[in-house]
Amino acid sequence: MHRLRATVPGTVIGIALAFCWPVRAEFKANILPKADEAKWVAAVKALKTRDGSTLGETLAFVAKMRPTEFKVKEISPGYGQDGNAHGMNVCYWIGEKRLKGDEYCNTGFRIKVDGAAIVATPDDDDGTNTLMGGRDSWLRYVDDSYKSDCIDPDTRRKMC
Repeated sequence: MHRLRATVPGTVIGIALAFCWPVRAEFKANILPKADEAKWVAAVKALKTRDGSTLGETLAFVAKMRPTEFKVKEISPGYGQDGNAHGMNVCYWIGEKRLKGDEYCNTGFRIKVDGAAIVATPDDDDGTNTLMGGRDSWLRYVDDSYKSDCIDPDTRRKMC
């Protein structure tokens, strides 16, 4: 499992490189209006998983069953290189230490707006496929992730 983190290049190196290479235009996201973002989040939460529960119900169930091992950070838009929102990411923490940058964001959904309809489609990757398996599938995933990422196998000490 990979954690996705935003990084900022070192300023000294960045300044030195700026004199050597042409500067690319900065990325600028066309931020979704809050009302549209809320509709996109609702579309993702309403997706039916393979066990018949909705994605929102699955996330709430696992958060209730494993309150110290799992917590949803956010369901937020993902922006493409063109600056437009193309999908939604579900970001969450495994473990009790919920620090900035420690969240997992390995579950994604493409969004297509067709008139008034908003259609969310799961990405085809391991994290998203496991989440779309439903409550038991996601609960097992959280348990396995907690054991592998938060418990030192040699000392049994909690790390997160």
